[in-house]
Amino acid sequence: MGKREDRAMNNGVHIAETDEPSMRPDLRPDLGLDLCEALIKRAVQTGRPAVDQVLADLPIGGKRVRPRLLLLFAAMGDARKERAVQLAAGMELLHWATLIHDDIIDHSDTRRSQPALHCRWGVQAAVVAGDFLLARAYDFFASCGSSACRTADTLVKAMSEGELMQLASGYHPERTEEDYFDCIEKKTASFLATVCRMGAEAGGLASHLRNAAARFGLALGMSYQILDDIQDFSECVKKVGPNMINRGNDVAQGLMTLPLIHFRRSRQGQGRPPRRNCELPLESDRAYWRALGAAVVNSGSLSYACKAAGCFLDKACETMALFPVGPSKEALGSMINALRESQNMRKG
Repeated sequence: MGKREDRAMNNGVHIAETDEPSMRPDLRPDLGLDLCEALIKRAVQTGRPAVDQVLADLPIGGKRVRPRLLLLFAAMGDARKERAVQLAAGMELLHWATLIHDDIIDHSDTRRSQPALHCRWGVQAAVVAGDFLLARAYDFFASCGSSACRTADTLVKAMSEGELMQLASGYHPERTEEDYFDCIEKKTASFLATVCRMGAEAGGLASHLRNAAARFGLALGMSYQILDDIQDFSECVKKVGPNMINRGNDVAQGLMTLPLIHFRRSRQGQGRPPRRNCELPLESDRAYWRALGAAVVNSGSLSYACKAAGCFLDKACETMALFPVGPSKEALGSMINALRESQNMRKG
């Protein structure tokens, strides 16, 4: 992903702002985010220097989108704040675990403009750190009852299926849009759908509102991933070769994302696409990426992907109409507006 060099320090841990699609709401109702943050920090402190030294380099930055969404939906009802905060903390720790494992799978060098955990401590230590976070997440879920554990189980299985699907077919030139959408639904959107539903359940909202919350999260997650994939492609075109920030960029490794799937389909019967120099690694072939970038823009494939992201945002807006008026609904609207801005910035 594209990273800005703007860095801050928070309790000795580097935090970096990114060019990734933003979902940070402008409004901040009293959700319990500070309590959630305190729980997270305690959860990753063991009192054992050898362990804490590794955990101090966790990917602790970010926008806290998942706990924020969960707590926003919980605040729509009559949630017991302590339980909602524990669920939110568990979901954020689960998210961190997936980031560590994703970086290893994708051979990613950086995370939020800092060396990825496996680059600092090695793959073995990073895998174990991810497992530790998963266990700590389940400590929070278990404290909230068996239903929370079952929900987390379902989510982890869905994300694992999505990762295996991507490994099996994501790098194949014949990949279809259907396969792409199925994959990102499981890998990314299912997480946001789960936290939204979990928050609505914690708030005691009616069944139809819980289902609506899940649909909202799913649409938001689909849009976010499409915009993120557009950003990945743009980074390949602009920063190919030694200027590439992260060799773990999926597109640079040959992943077929929506802009490339559409481009390949639109090129059928129109001659050969840009040809690459097979003597160079894919991520280092400057001429190929320049030619491909121009061809994809000219074909309308970036615009096509942006429109697809916009369609999912429209679905999120339609669903949001069902939610009760109040600060939580306004904050959700702010998230959608932030993604709208990202969509407009990425139109080719």
